[in-house]
Amino acid sequence: MATKKPAQPTFLLAENESKGNIPKAIEAAKKSIRQAYSSEKERKLKKLGYKLKAEDIDWHEPMPQDALGLAKFTWPEYPMKAEENAQLEKEWNVFKAQCQAQIDQLKAKQKRLEKEYIDQSALRNQQLFQAGQKGLYAQPMPAFTAKAMIKLGSTVSDVLGNTSFVFANEFNKVLQAKEKVTEYENILIEKQKGIDQKYKDLIGEGKANPFEAVYKDENGIRSEYLTTANSDLKMVNQAHLKYTQRKINDLLYYYRYTTWPEQFELFKVIAQIAWLAQIKDQPVAFKAESRYCTNSIAKAGKAKPLQNFDDVACKYVSVLDMGVYKIVSTCINLTGAFNFGGVKIDVTSNVETGRYAGSAELGVNKSYKGPKGSKTEAEVSAAGLLEWDNTGITNIGAVVGVDGKIDGHTIAGIEVKGTINSGVSTTGKGLLSDIK
Repeated sequence: MATKKPAQPTFLLAENESKGNIPKAIEAAKKSIRQAYSSEKERKLKKLGYKLKAEDIDWHEPMPQDALGLAKFTWPEYPMKAEENAQLEKEWNVFKAQCQAQIDQLKAKQKRLEKEYIDQSALRNQQLFQAGQKGLYAQPMPAFTAKAMIKLGSTVSDVLGNTSFVFANEFNKVLQAKEKVTEYENILIEKQKGIDQKYKDLIGEGKANPFEAVYKDENGIRSEYLTTANSDLKMVNQAHLKYTQRKINDLLYYYRYTTWPEQFELFKVIAQIAWLAQIKDQPVAFKAESRYCTNSIAKAGKAKPLQNFDDVACKYVSVLDMGVYKIVSTCINLTGAFNFGGVKIDVTSNVETGRYAGSAELGVNKSYKGPKGSKTEAEVSAAGLLEWDNTGITNIGAVVGVDGKIDGHTIAGIEVKGTINSGVSTTGKGLLSDIK
């Protein structure tokens, strides 16, 4: 078993830097960091005068469009006519009651998760302190935190640090629309005064009592009010909720890779409560139809079941099994095991005590011969690759290669490299150099 530094771009970086060729050193560092991000490499780039960009980092897990399933939630229509007001108002009351019932359940869950988060944070801090006292290594943050901050930071830069999932700036437009509705209400009041004046001498015992005409006039101005007010409200509410939906998903995706599981579960519940509260409390204008209507009877509000949230548990579970090496990666952790030729490595416990940055390849070679009398020989090599820095393990993988002779002719075969950061690549050498 041997230990060596495997990352060729790292050697190129050091060589070019020593020769004063900064541009080439930067390119070598960028190539190395694309293969496997680490905060040490990022600091090296910064020292060379280059600020790492999101496009410099590979990210293999696509961003979900709607991880919580927020777009699946529906609510009643906005009343646009006085004749439909009573029915839709009842439907809105049912909808709001359903939302509030689910909010109450989630708030109880939130209290339990807050306690779990506090307990786990205290335990993790204690473990970090004890490890430091003993000179041992303990991972202070999730494995992908530093990488995710660079790669995903731009998607949440305008709301970074928001853990309430309520976005006040966008809600200001809703408040402005509500103020406009007050103006429409005042206009309606003045128009109603005109109708009252028009029919004041015609309504009463022994008078003409043109109820149908009054009903038509009153419903006309009330429908006009509902159409104007709710058209405005619907437009700003849709824009606000669409923005809220996108930002909740952006933040949850970001927190999925930058927070510990118990904290993420808490954030997820807070996000669900925030969404339910905002769709429940979206402002809607209501105005009953004319009191002279005697034929309209509102049916009981429809009790449609409330949409369930989709699960945002870590769906990023990648398993790379190359026979001699198996890697399992989740949103916050990297684990792996190397087993070839009697050499076994468990990378979860292989970081050297006191070392906060480095890389290593540990492996073996094996020779094989063909059938007796054959001139076929093969050399199979396999190595487990491990890179780490002070944030923990940053990359793990394996390199497997085959070189040999067939009927006495020397060939260079195929090399397969697979890491959790760069994926799997296959390259041919010698006679097989066209393989990619």
